[in-house]
Amino acid sequence: PGRPHAILSLMYDPEGWQFAAPDPGFKADNVEAFKLIEQFTQVKAKAYVAQAEPKDEPVATVTLTASAEPEPESIKVYPAPESAEEADTRYMVVRNNETTGYLVTKSDLEPILAPIRSLRDRQVLNLDREKVTSITLKQSDGVELKFAPKASTEDDAPAADDDTADEAASTEPDGWTLVGHEKFEQDAFQTLLGQLTRLRAERWLPDEDDAADAPTILHPVVVTIERKDESPVVIHINPSTRRTTVDHIDMPFEVGENLAKAVEAEYRYRTIVPVKVDEIAGVTVKRGEESLTIQRDDEGQFSAGDTQLKTQAVGPLFDTLAGLRVERFVAEPPAVETPAMSFTINTRDETVYEIDLLSLTEATRGMALLKGESARSFRLSDAAVKALEAELTGE
Repeated sequence: PGRPHAILSLMYDPEGWQFAAPDPGFKADNVEAFKLIEQFTQVKAKAYVAQAEPKDEPVATVTLTASAEPEPESIKVYPAPESAEEADTRYMVVRNNETTGYLVTKSDLEPILAPIRSLRDRQVLNLDREKVTSITLKQSDGVELKFAPKASTEDDAPAADDDTADEAASTEPDGWTLVGHEKFEQDAFQTLLGQLTRLRAERWLPDEDDAADAPTILHPVVVTIERKDESPVVIHINPSTRRTTVDHIDMPFEVGENLAKAVEAEYRYRTIVPVKVDEIAGVTVKRGEESLTIQRDDEGQFSAGDTQLKTQAVGPLFDTLAGLRVERFVAEPPAVETPAMSFTINTRDETVYEIDLLSLTEATRGMALLKGESARSFRLSDAAVKALEAELTGE
């Protein structure tokens, strides 16, 4: 049931499991084929029918050929008789010309009865990273990011036949750039790059829900991989359902959860307060009409005016602000007349960072604004918000 081909034939050769005739039009996944054979040959009966007399046509006929056996073994699968006492049995299996029926569960035979696409090779893409000239990621919120090897964006790029330099530019973390940005999240991108160029399917999906407008409606994230002397690869991903299509692949599939999260991750440089705790001389915290200025001396002790403050109470605030990283930059922050909290960070080299935490309400919690010449709006993680809104008490 559900198979596009009436006959599924697998054979084993030195390279692993392969489809035999009729050819379904794609390669077999060696791991999945092995799991199918392994599970089927290990099935154990839950109960027996002494004189099996199937009234229905077999649901499936499985023929097993082994090198050590002179004759192949024929196994027919029938619906379980209504008289079967085992409530969870769904099928009755009859081997060769035996009269005994073996009652088995649906899960026992699931791999055998699954659509043939379940055995399709899960390796969707295996691209040569040396030939990738750019990757454009268009995320569901409209943000479009273009990554390119540094060699293709700098005037002093190595010559095309310079194999050593070309490899360094393509494979080292510093060998890529986010176009239009001095810095970006290099480690996260390297992980994404590996997942995209070695794209694997968690499982293949039926295509009956495809439509002419499927890429734009079903797949809000679009990844375009440009390659040297080859056609671009366009990948459409729905991060919510993980349903994915590739323009030249004839079947949709589901990607892993890690990739679904990665294509919606923030790759612009997330650190907005690029200082260490020791570099912060003081922080002014304002909440409503109340304001508190906290100083940190060279010994790492905290005070507000003449009042010493507990390190365990104030330390987390300074630790959070030092190297503060955003969860996501946003184009339009919520409009508020007065921010819920404001933070002014003064460093020992007299640099000032001003941050407004715009709201603490559930709908817009974590939305914040970096003020000044490098103004940016962004969303902070819940953990960062909790640390910033914690009460500060003196000794």
